[in-house]
Amino acid sequence: MTTNLISMNSPGADVRMPNPDVRFQDPATAPFASAYAGGFLLFAEGYRQSQYAARNTSGVLADAVPGSLTSPTQAQYAATPGFITFPGGIATQPMVVDRSRVSLDLSTDTFIFATIINASAPATAGFLLGNQIDTTGPGFKLIAQTNGNVQPMVTINGQNLFGNNFGGLLDGVDHRLFMAFDHKSGDVHVAIDGNPVTVMPALYDATAGGAGTRQVTDFFLGGSGIGGTAAQYPAMKLAASHLLVFRDGLSVNLPEIASRLNAAPRRPLMNVELRLSASRRAYLAVIGQSNENGSASVPDAVRARGPLLADGVRPNGGGKGSMWPRLAELAGQRDRHLMVGNYAIGSTSILHDWCGVLRAWANGMKVDKGTYTLSGGLVYKATAVPAQATASTVQPTGTAATQTGADNITWTYMAAARAQDVDGYIYPHTDAYFDPNGYFAAAKAGYDKARGYDVKAVYIALGQQDWTLGTTRAEFARGLVIATTYWRSMGARVLLGVTNYGAAGTFDQWLTSNAAATPNTSAATDTAPGVGGWWDALQSFASDPMVRPGDNARYALGILPSQASLGARAHLVPGMEGDTIHANNPAIKARAEALDAAVRAAGWW
Repeated sequence: MTTNLISMNSPGADVRMPNPDVRFQDPATAPFASAYAGGFLLFAEGYRQSQYAARNTSGVLADAVPGSLTSPTQAQYAATPGFITFPGGIATQPMVVDRSRVSLDLSTDTFIFATIINASAPATAGFLLGNQIDTTGPGFKLIAQTNGNVQPMVTINGQNLFGNNFGGLLDGVDHRLFMAFDHKSGDVHVAIDGNPVTVMPALYDATAGGAGTRQVTDFFLGGSGIGGTAAQYPAMKLAASHLLVFRDGLSVNLPEIASRLNAAPRRPLMNVELRLSASRRAYLAVIGQSNENGSASVPDAVRARGPLLADGVRPNGGGKGSMWPRLAELAGQRDRHLMVGNYAIGSTSILHDWCGVLRAWANGMKVDKGTYTLSGGLVYKATAVPAQATASTVQPTGTAATQTGADNITWTYMAAARAQDVDGYIYPHTDAYFDPNGYFAAAKAGYDKARGYDVKAVYIALGQQDWTLGTTRAEFARGLVIATTYWRSMGARVLLGVTNYGAAGTFDQWLTSNAAATPNTSAATDTAPGVGGWWDALQSFASDPMVRPGDNARYALGILPSQASLGARAHLVPGMEGDTIHANNPAIKARAEALDAAVRAAGWW
């Protein structure tokens, strides 16, 4: 059986045609020789064929097991027809694919690895993929943990770099594991049974690894290198293993490929199933609070285009729904690859938690972790609070390093007040007191680590906690200006957004002075702190083309109906969750549409 596959790196491949639906070579003119830098296709059907050898049935890929190295035994094939069975404790029978057949160069090669796997959590951690004996050998590896999680690992220059654990694979049931490595960014994408699970951003930086990143490695399946102890080989079954290695970036329809390999794992991918890599790659760091972090009760994942981005979007996203998978899919529909770093943190204020603001101490004043207070000519920072927006009833005094009062707020002494340390002062990014909780620093570390992108930008949208803490329009605008200036100082593009409607208390009155506002209403006439302050901040950067309006979600979504009023339709149409402050899944998808429109208006991706 001969299968023509799309050329990912041939000189004649047209990768920039304007219509993404016609960006493919005819199957008859896409020779296999230029499709891959390496790889194999393995069907474990030797027992059925009485051949007792892993074989490649496509006719176009290299055999998985060269006879010169250790190969699975007849008994291993016979144990479960259709699989290669590796019983635990067989220390001399891994399946090895010689490096000459794979030649993975992690600085230049993007690859897709997919397999059917059946394994349980091992008693001792061991390698499902990789060489455990040669722990310093370069390559990409998968570790089976005793708690049932799997952890990716890359070894570069003798250094082991670990990715995030993911579950759902080691439970003694057949699963279809799909992993994709993007050499341009170092991102690792994971899907299980066709469903996106996670993207691990920038697992390692090949550009900084030197010659070590260009070393090729053997591809070990079903255990580790030859000569280990029995405990290092977890019991497992494998079948239908695909390794496709490309010199270009990831296909723009990666979720669709994962779905197809899940539905038909024993069939080679056809030419028309592999889209070329995206014509433009973008990275977006998110600064916000819970609605931006993800608080819808229904998680979301992209279904056809873009990366395998799924809730919770790393590094801060939890298990709830956010707008980021949908935003990435919308970008993918335009032949764009969008990766999102979610650094939003729930119940945070642009003043108190992110930039830093100084308040003169007064009994009953509300503070967050990170709020500065001026007391007796001294400056203190709240470094522990029972809950956000806690009322302070015990005044900090003296120069003790820390003090915790009966209100359970811990204050850390900073120093005697400087000239600028006056009531209401919002700290600029040039001040040592800026970023009291290190939230910006964490986002910057992720932003700096992101590589291989044509566009890098930051999205900022907050407000609800600023309403709780009584932030004025001038203060809110000043906070947004300081945050934007911080990112612009390092050359980042900035999208300024407005968070969505919430029914709690007087929040909507803080957000907008025009309850009937629509996307066509001019924000210039809005006098409320939220939209008005956002508008003021945008005017401060009117001459800077690298600062653009993001979504005004309050205008775009309007007043969202309550979950109670929607009844059985509560998760079918845009509305609120039961807490009256967070948007449901249809609403955050609508918000993604609004933000995508703003991105298109800016012309960034």
